[in-house]
Amino acid sequence: MSKKVPLPVLTGQRLRTRKRDEKQKFDPGEFRDAVVTGLNEAEGDWDKSSRFLDLAGNKLDFNRYGETLFDILFAGGILSAGGSISDDGVGKTTFCVFEMETDEKLLKMVETFDKLTRRYKYLIRTMNDNLRKNFKYLNIFSEVHLERLAKFIGHVLSTRDQQMIEPTVLNGLLVEHLVKEEMSLNFITIVFKNWLSKASIESFAQVMKKAGLDGRLIDFFPNGKNNAAAIEEHFNSAGLPKVIEYFKSRQLSREKYQFKQDIKQKFEDEAPQAEIISTGKTFQTAQNLADEDMIGLIFNSMMGTVDWNRNNKSTDLLEKDALNFINANSKILLAFCETPRAQLTLMLRIQGYCYDNGPFMKIFQKITMLLYNNDILEEPAIQKWYRDGHSIKGKSVFLKQMAPMIEWLNNAESESEEE
Repeated sequence: MSKKVPLPVLTGQRLRTRKRDEKQKFDPGEFRDAVVTGLNEAEGDWDKSSRFLDLAGNKLDFNRYGETLFDILFAGGILSAGGSISDDGVGKTTFCVFEMETDEKLLKMVETFDKLTRRYKYLIRTMNDNLRKNFKYLNIFSEVHLERLAKFIGHVLSTRDQQMIEPTVLNGLLVEHLVKEEMSLNFITIVFKNWLSKASIESFAQVMKKAGLDGRLIDFFPNGKNNAAAIEEHFNSAGLPKVIEYFKSRQLSREKYQFKQDIKQKFEDEAPQAEIISTGKTFQTAQNLADEDMIGLIFNSMMGTVDWNRNNKSTDLLEKDALNFINANSKILLAFCETPRAQLTLMLRIQGYCYDNGPFMKIFQKITMLLYNNDILEEPAIQKWYRDGHSIKGKSVFLKQMAPMIEWLNNAESESEEE
C-alpha cells in the first residue's frame, strides 16, 4: 500500500495583515497632544475653538478617546487616577471649564459643549460618565475649580433644551465620605443656585424626580444635620428659598401619603368614625391644611379601601353598594367639608374618581344628590361646579347627568322666591 506523499511546504512566506485588521495602539497621550495643540492655537477664540472641535471629530477618534476629550474640556488635561491633572506632552489648555473665570465664559462653554454633543451624539454618554468620575475627586480639586464645575452643571440644567447632562448623574454626589465632609452639599448648593437662577421650581422638581432624588434632598446632609431645621437654615443662608419651598412640598407629599395609608387602614379595620375624624383633624392642624386640602385626601383614602370590581358585580349592585358605602361614611366627609371651596373640591374629586373608574361614570349625579340630601354639598357649590368649576374629565357626560338636578334646583329656588 503506497504512502501518501506530504505536500511541499512553502517557507519564507510573508503573511500580510489587511489594514482594516491592524490594531491601532491606544495612545491617549498622542490624542491629548493633538487636541490641546489645536485648542491652544485657537488662542481663546470661541468660534475657532468650536470649529476645531467640530472638524477634529472627523480626524481624531472621539469615540475611542472620549474620556480623554472630556478630561481636557473639563480640566484642561488628562486626569490621573488620583485626580491631579497631568502636564506631560504639550501640557494643558486653558480652554476648559476649570479656567472659565466668569459666568459669561461658562455660558459660552455650555454652548461649545452643546454644539459638540449635537454634532457627535455618542459623546453625551461619555460626557456623563466623565462627570461621574470627576465627582470622585471633589475633595482633590481646588475650590475655584469645583465652583466652576458646579456652575457649569447648573447652567446646563437651567436650560430646558439642554439634554447633555442626564439628571441621574447627580446621584454620583451621594458618596459617603463626600457627604460626611459636606463636599457634596457645598457642590450641589452651587449647582442649585445657578440652576434656579433661570429655571422654575416646577422644572426643577421634574428634573429632581428624573434623577431619582425626589424627596432625597436630606441625603446630601451629613449625620447630625440631616433634619428639616438644618436644611432650612442651610438653604436660607445660601439665598435659595425655592429649594426650601421644594423641600417642604416633597416633605408634605410624603406626610400625605403616609396619612392616606393610615386612614385607609382605619377604614379597613372598621375603626369608629369619630377616631377617623380625630386622626384627620390632628393631621390637618399639624400640617396647617385647609378643608379643601383635607377633603381630597379623605375621599380618596375612603374610596380606596374597597375593591369595587371584586366578584364582577353587576352595574346595579355596584351602584347600590357604592351609594350605601358613601352614605354610611357621610359623617366623615361632612367633618372636612364645611366651606364652599371644600365642597367644590369634593365634587371635583368625585368627578375624577367616577371618570377613572368606568362603572361609576353612570352614578355621578346620584352621588351628588346623596351628598346634597345629607347636607354635605350645598347648592352654591353644585351650581358653581356646573357653571364653570368642573374639570374636563368626562365633562360632557357629567354635565348631561347633572342638567335635570340643576333645573330642579333652579325651579325650587324660583318657587321659594314666589312664596
